[in-house]
Amino acid sequence: MNQAKTEFDVFISYSRKDSEIAERVFATLSAGGIRCFIDRGISGGADFPAVLAEAIQSSRMLLFVASANSYASQYTLKELTFALHENCRILPLIIDGSELPPQLHFLLSNINWRELSADYQIEKDLLPDVQKVLTDPETKAIPDRPNLPAQRKKGKKSLALPLILMGLAVLVLLGWVLSQEWERHQSENETRQVEALAQKAKAQILQARSHTDRADSLFRRGQLEDAEEEVGLLQAADSLLVLTDAQTAPFRDRKEYEYILSSVSTDPAWDRLEAVREQMAVFWHTSALTSFDSYGQFPESKTFHDIALRYVSIALSLMPTDPRLLEIKESLTTSQPQ
Repeated sequence: MNQAKTEFDVFISYSRKDSEIAERVFATLSAGGIRCFIDRGISGGADFPAVLAEAIQSSRMLLFVASANSYASQYTLKELTFALHENCRILPLIIDGSELPPQLHFLLSNINWRELSADYQIEKDLLPDVQKVLTDPETKAIPDRPNLPAQRKKGKKSLALPLILMGLAVLVLLGWVLSQEWERHQSENETRQVEALAQKAKAQILQARSHTDRADSLFRRGQLEDAEEEVGLLQAADSLLVLTDAQTAPFRDRKEYEYILSSVSTDPAWDRLEAVREQMAVFWHTSALTSFDSYGQFPESKTFHDIALRYVSIALSLMPTDPRLLEIKESLTTSQPQ
């Protein structure tokens, strides 16, 4: 045990998701005269890890409120590791019937833990167990309790073997903590990448909308020399929206990124693009058929032939699978007036 002055009897280690049960533990032990530390009311400017470390050093025992939530909590894992390093007594209390992860099972293999049930309740049974540990200076872990299955028996009173096991357990837990930290780091990196992708996607959608509006504006001017530019703008808008959908697709079904991508939607831009494309397609389809009819009246005219071929090509760039347009283009291609 660290030589720091003892200020608390029990340090309560728990996940914030289990705050309700942790508060029951705190209230029950406090009512029994046990001085408890629970991490609430820590000022915003405080060095949170330093406060927790000092509190563990100043406590005689760590009560681990064990649950699926606490197994996934970085702070509870670090608190357990630090308490072992400080040779602090530990009392695990399983509150949700969950199975300990293999690393914690090994770490606490020589400690008898308790599990909340109809036969073991916080308000009735926990206080005597805590008092037993605190009043017996030789007790490092909670003793067996009659009628409750001790999941692990205490080891033999040998100094070398417990120290070796303790060292191995700390190394195993540290490895687990490091792996969890690495996974968290990777997750944070990916989240930043998705956030950057969302910003890029929004810019691409705005650019696609700008291309569509520009094409529509040119079309409404009615200048035939703008036709290729109009079509090119629509194709550029189409490419941007296809690219955006492809970039965001791998992340859209992942719930953790739902809030990031919720504001990234290509649907309105697609609707606007399709409306303009359809309007232009109708115009150029009609123009192509009309110009072909005019050429049919003057089949020897190269001017009528070239106009018809140009209009058909523009219409096909908007309606590439239209069978009538494909038929006309083939006819114009094979019949070249001199």
